[in-house]
Formats: sequence, C-alpha cells, structure tokens
Amino acid sequence: MKQLSKTERQEIGYLRSKDYSIRAIAQMLERSPSTIFREMRRNLVKDEYVPAKAQMKSYQRRYWVAKEAPRLWDREWKSFREFLEEKLSQEHPWSPEQICGHWSLLYPHMTISPSTVYRFIHRWEHRLDKYLPHQRYRWRRRKNGTPKRNLIPNRVWIDDRPEEVNTRSTLGHWEGDTLGSKRGETDNILGSIERKSRYLIATIMPNRRPSLSANQLKRWNKQYRFQSITLDNGIEFQQHEKIGCDTFFCHPYSSWEKGQIEYAMRLLRRLVPKKSSLGNITEKQLQQYIVQLNHTPRKCLSWKTPHQVFFQNPPKTLSYQ
Repeated sequence: MKQLSKTERQEIGYLRSKDYSIRAIAQMLERSPSTIFREMRRNLVKDEYVPAKAQMKSYQRRYWVAKEAPRLWDREWKSFREFLEEKLSQEHPWSPEQICGHWSLLYPHMTISPSTVYRFIHRWEHRLDKYLPHQRYRWRRRKNGTPKRNLIPNRVWIDDRPEEVNTRSTLGHWEGDTLGSKRGETDNILGSIERKSRYLIATIMPNRRPSLSANQLKRWNKQYRFQSITLDNGIEFQQHEKIGCDTFFCHPYSSWEKGQIEYAMRLLRRLVPKKSSLGNITEKQLQQYIVQLNHTPRKCLSWKTPHQVFFQNPPKTLSYQ
C-alpha cells in the first residue's frame, strides 16, 4: 500500500474537523481504517491533526530512516551478514523474511526484521541485489475487445465455499492453477497447494486441454484425497466435475481469492522466468525445486516447513504411495 499523499492528508484534516469517524474517512478515501488510525496516531501535534505538519513529519521520518546506517554493520552482526549472504546466494535462495525468521529460531536474542535487511541490501550491499528472489513487473492495461472465455458448466462460486475451507481449520482443501510458458508454446505447469499446510505439488503438462488437466487433478485426488479445490476460470478447468471432489471458482479477474497458489506460482517463476521456455527444465528439476520449497520454513506456519505441517497430522485417508 503506497504512502498517504498530501491531498489525502488535507482531506483527513477536513473530515476530522467535521467529526467524521476513522472508518468513515477510510471508506471515503478507499483506504484501510488501520491506515487512517496509524496516520492519526503518528502525526498528531499537541493532540491536534494538522495536514501540513503531518506531511512534514512523515517526510522527515522517511528521510532519516533512509539515511540511517543499519546496525548490521556492527561487529556483533558479522555472523548474520555471513548467514544472509550464504542463504541468498545458494542454488535455491531464501527470501529475507525466511532468513530472518529462521535466524530468530537459532538466536532468539538477536532478532531482526526483513525490512532492515532489504534496506541494508538496497542501500549498502548492492552486490546482493541480484540474489533477491522477487522481481517486479509493470502492470499492463487490459486491452479492450479481449474475447470472453468459454463458460465453465456447473461451477460454484467461492462465496458458497464452507467456512471450514475459509478458516483453514482442517487439512484437505486445495487451490489449483497453471503457470504458462513463453508465447507460442503450449507447455505449462499445473500446480496445486494445500491451504492449511502450504504443501505444494506440481507437474509439467504438454498443453491446456481440459481433459488432461482434469485427469491429472483426479490422479492427485486419489493420492491425497482432496476434500475440495478452488480454481480460477481458465478453460483448462472446464471439466472440473471429473476431479471427484467439491470444486469452487474465483470471480473473474479476482486471482487474489486464491492467493496461496498465486504465491506458489510466483516462487516457481524463479525456476521459469517470464518469456522463458519450459523446455529448458525437466520434470526431475521441477520436482527437486518443489521439494526444496516444501522444506523451506514459512512465517505463516510459525517457521515450520510445509512438509512438517502436512505430514505431522495428515488426513486419515491420505495415501503415502
């Protein structure tokens, strides 16, 4: 979420003078109520919110944070700098957040935030920039006249998904998606991830034919006993009724409704960058990378690995074959 602008601060000051509540202001500015609350708490001057002074305080705070030399240069943090470089430069690099989380388990008295690490790399250790896992791409405006997708018969929208699935209270509920190759090639990666444990499975598919995708998901269902799976509206999932479990669909162009598999596909992008060919990797290489991901600690799992969570208390009907 981007920083509040000068104009937005002026609107906050005006609305507060009219005794509007924080939630009402957030709704008018299309911002989170917590964003408005933090703004009011951090930028008050003598218990009064003045937009011009709030703008100046925000600028000064960001300026000095950017100029501040991080504590990572201290002698006592030398071991962490070595640990950071080792985990970033390995064949399957960890993200700064994963590195900080695992470090806090090893040395509870030396905790450090991922934002400090990012700031340290971007401003002081530029040679480590190339090891950061995430790359940013520009958003593209959707062209008018894009042909509509073929309708998927008998689909059930995500609104009707049971609360048990939404709360991740039990294992067995999955999300599915595909990762495309470069333009002109039909190869793609079909993947599925378990919502509670974040355990990932994937394979290379020759094309997006609905029958192939349905058959592969059906095979995974027999092995892992899906209780449900959430999909997007791609034509490859047209034969979803053959999978053999409850299927739910996100709303069109609402990929965040299955954010877990979207994140997993972002991780797979490290192996298959955009505009690259899937012909450059083998199924064995893909499976080795997935094993690496499933054995990487996650913050949302209290720094356990997906493999630990998934196989620590698996569904009673899970097959290990």
